[in-house]
Amino acid sequence: MKTAESLDSCYQAEKEIMEQHIQKTIDDVTRIIREKGDKLLGELKDEYDRRKVNLNAQLKELECVESDMSYAREYAEKLVHYGNAAQLMSAKKGISSQMEELLRMETKLDQTETDYMEFKPSDDFCQAKSLVCCVTTLQNSVHWLMFLSMPGLMRIDITLETGTRHKRCKMRVLKVDAVLTKPDESQENIVAADNGDSTWSLKTVATVVGTHEITVSVSKKPITRSPVTVRVIPQKGLICKFGRNGTGDGEFKDAFGVMVTRDGTIRVCDRGSRRLQTLTLNGQYQSTTTFSNIETTVSPDWSTVSEDGTIFTNDGIGGQVIVHDENGRVLRRFGKGVISYCFGIAISPLDSRVYVVGHDGHSIHIFDQDGNHCKSFGCEGQGQGQLRKPVGIAIDG
Repeated sequence: MKTAESLDSCYQAEKEIMEQHIQKTIDDVTRIIREKGDKLLGELKDEYDRRKVNLNAQLKELECVESDMSYAREYAEKLVHYGNAAQLMSAKKGISSQMEELLRMETKLDQTETDYMEFKPSDDFCQAKSLVCCVTTLQNSVHWLMFLSMPGLMRIDITLETGTRHKRCKMRVLKVDAVLTKPDESQENIVAADNGDSTWSLKTVATVVGTHEITVSVSKKPITRSPVTVRVIPQKGLICKFGRNGTGDGEFKDAFGVMVTRDGTIRVCDRGSRRLQTLTLNGQYQSTTTFSNIETTVSPDWSTVSEDGTIFTNDGIGGQVIVHDENGRVLRRFGKGVISYCFGIAISPLDSRVYVVGHDGHSIHIFDQDGNHCKSFGCEGQGQGQLRKPVGIAIDG
């Protein structure tokens, strides 16, 4: 009976844990689908706006043509009805010139603006495929379905689907050409296989790591969204490493905080050499930022950037936050006397407030971007809400 009671207790406890896990998984999947859906909606809106602008521009051109035609017609009608022979003869040259100019006018709609847009849902409820933009020409109708990097992340599969809504497409022989451009700019042709069900398959194997481009054309005309960029990365393991001990370019004396910027570079806080270094994602040195128009020595520990590009760097030894531009020109400072040895720093994407880690004070301090202290929280300890020598901080969306 004791064993049965223990089993019941264990079952209830595990059931509760599993239910919580299931609910969390449902919430995560829902969030992922919503994020992908919002991204697709954004792509659709961008494509719609682009085409709308192009159509409006063409419409204005056609309105100008229509105005010229109307003017020429009214002028000719008035001349025929009210003019005498002498006036007709004198206006002959002008009317002939206007007619020739009207005949030269281009009033045909740009073929690319007759394309239609179509969304292709996936059978996998966790996946949301890309927006499909179909190219409609007199010869064919072809669009991307999706491209997929296989589990090894080295094999690239692409599926194209011909537009079956246009029956004339079935009566024509489509010639599909594809070219793979490798990171070193070398190219190789990809054989397109007709699957016999209105789809074509392109398969190739990427032999090097890096950014590849695949260009596809049908009947020698590039299709919509071509070329497509495919980034090939290792499935696991070290991608690259960079830096060594020193004070030269790309060298570090005491590297601490690392930040990836919005423009795709890496900013490293090297407090040993009192500077920030900017490098590419592959570790190629770009520039160095040292602090100017400030009388004290700055020891950069962590750095972050605001929406307008202003950089906020923690001066660990000085116990303050240095606000500066990319050239190191100091704009303002704050936090001195409030922060006890500042370490990590982050800017909230929700309210743009600056969160600074007080390492020795076992607390987190919140400021607005002008440096006004809003509040602090945390105290020394190992309980809930307590901290002990905190170091880094990050804020999600």
